[in-house]
Order: sequence, then C-alpha cells, then structure tokens
Amino acid sequence: MTLLSINAWDAETYLSLAEILLVRGRIVLPLQWDLHVWEVAPGPGVETIDALDPSVSLNTFELLHLVTPCVQIIDGVIEGYDSKGALVVLIRAVDSTSWDVETDVMELIQTLKDAYPEASSVVEDGAR
Repeated sequence: MTLLSINAWDAETYLSLAEILLVRGRIVLPLQWDLHVWEVAPGPGVETIDALDPSVSLNTFELLHLVTPCVQIIDGVIEGYDSKGALVVLIRAVDSTSWDVETDVMELIQTLKDAYPEASSVVEDGAR
C-alpha cells in the first residue's frame, strides 16, 4: 500500500474532500463510498452528514453532493470500493490538518502528487 499525506490547509484555504475527489476525476467515478465522519466543522449541510447512516453506501455523485467545498471534515474515514466490493482507496481526515490517502492504484497517487506537489508519500507493508 502507498500512503500519501496531503496538507489540508494552504495558508488560509481549506482543501476539501470534494476537491480531492474531483482531482481524481474518472478514476473515482465508478466507486461506491462508505463515509464515517466523527467530527465536522459547523456549517451548511453538516446536519445531513451527521444524520447519515454509516451502513449506507454512496455513489460518487451522492458523496460529492454531501461534501461540498464548504464542508470541513475534521476527523473521519472515507472508503471507496469497486463494483466487486474490493477496497480501492481509503481517505482519512486527520484532525483537519491533513488528508491521508491509501491505495494500491498508482495512477491515483500520481494524479494527487501532480495536483499537490507538497504531498509526502510512504510505502507501507501490510495492514491499513
């Protein structure tokens, strides 16, 4: 597994989950998402995320509808699965300071590195 850590803040601008997903474009479109958010900053649309049943999977468009660029996820895990139910990507919000992205799909990692050159990567052995 490769782990890529991306700063969630650039000066005073927050990098939202929606922006990360949109950078990946076609790669993430067919995925189904499980959203486990433990803390989100107050703001518009937060009530919907708080009320979301964690057992409900969302397609990419449904997820993007929930996590608009104004939604700041502080702590949570977002898991993207392919049509066979295999985990493709795991995105972790870390204290609203960074996004950790884990995947074996090097095209995803490279796309993010191209968009966020300050991101740091680590190759992991084994578990997530």
